[in-house]
Amino acid sequence: MARNRIGRRAMLGTALALPALNVRAQSDAVTLISHRYPALEWYADKMKSAVPGVSVDTRLMPSSDAAQLQRLQFSSASPGMDVLWLNSSLMAFYAKNGWLEPLDDLIAKFRDEYKLGDINPTSLRGMTYEGKVYGLPLTTNTLLYAYREDVFSERKLQPPTTWEQQVEIAKTLHSPRRAGTTLSLKWDMPPYELSSVLHTVGEGWFDRSWRPLFNS
Repeated sequence: MARNRIGRRAMLGTALALPALNVRAQSDAVTLISHRYPALEWYADKMKSAVPGVSVDTRLMPSSDAAQLQRLQFSSASPGMDVLWLNSSLMAFYAKNGWLEPLDDLIAKFRDEYKLGDINPTSLRGMTYEGKVYGLPLTTNTLLYAYREDVFSERKLQPPTTWEQQVEIAKTLHSPRRAGTTLSLKWDMPPYELSSVLHTVGEGWFDRSWRPLFNS
């Protein structure tokens, strides 16, 4: 069993796509439960041949299904998962519950060999909980600012470079017939992009008495 665990941990240094390592892994094969999209499919395929003699079972599915299955595996102390895809919010939740194993020693050991020092420090902080690193960043979302050039030209406005400027533009363009600004609110946007906006240009979701601030 000890030999199997060492094999799993050694695999992190060879397959840099491993976002996190489960402390409860016990089976012979390494099992990946991951969100499915092209970049992750590519990394999952590379993991299969990363370490000679180590079998990798990749289970790729929609992100909501993957997160649900991960929570079920963790909460039941199941040995059926070794490697998983997650975002920074899930990472903090899993780490707080003691479900993940810190990777700091592996990062230090393989830093030079795999150029782990090239990882953006800000991205790495997203995989850090209470001073310990629990995953390696795989992808980073890039936010785009889209605007109506004709409307901006008409009002002699320039694309903003600060949130303060964006707030003023939104106020300037707001009218009964047109919203001054919009945000994408598909299913995964509210906890990330919208939350960032509310905490940047406002006071957050709730006031000190837990009265909602997001309904005005």
